[in-house]
Amino acid sequence: MSGEHEDFARWLRQRAAFMGFDTTKRGMISRLAEAAGVDTGQMSRFLRGQALPAIEGQRGLAKALGVKLPEVMIRAGSAQPDDFDDVTPRSTSYEIERAAEILGVPPGQRRVYVRMMKSMALLAGSTNTAAILEDEDAVTPPPSEDYQQRGAAETSRPFGD
Repeated sequence: MSGEHEDFARWLRQRAAFMGFDTTKRGMISRLAEAAGVDTGQMSRFLRGQALPAIEGQRGLAKALGVKLPEVMIRAGSAQPDDFDDVTPRSTSYEIERAAEILGVPPGQRRVYVRMMKSMALLAGSTNTAAILEDEDAVTPPPSEDYQQRGAAETSRPFGD
């Protein structure tokens, strides 16, 4: 599976899986190709790192993968991140997905995690979700000594008891 464009292929496979297109399963490459509006054979070459999509294919992939076109263009090497500094927020869904992976969020629950993090950012009045992820106050602190001494069972009673 090692092609000339393996970094793009790896990202494409991961992002496709995140969106429910498990390309290791029968028929999924065709479904992804259809969603992106590209030929199945061409999609297969993208996934193997043997080719990169032209701009129309990148546009279709952005739609199918639920990302902005600049992200696909950067991943495909058609553009550099600083080409979009004035129009692209610093944090992308991919960064949040990567955080979910590092934190051990199961693949089937990552979409919910990303939505939750974006909602938190909006509630906090931030369009930069990285600020939420980097904010120490947003991270649950370890249990206090008092909690540990009394035990989790004692402190986990339903509300109103």
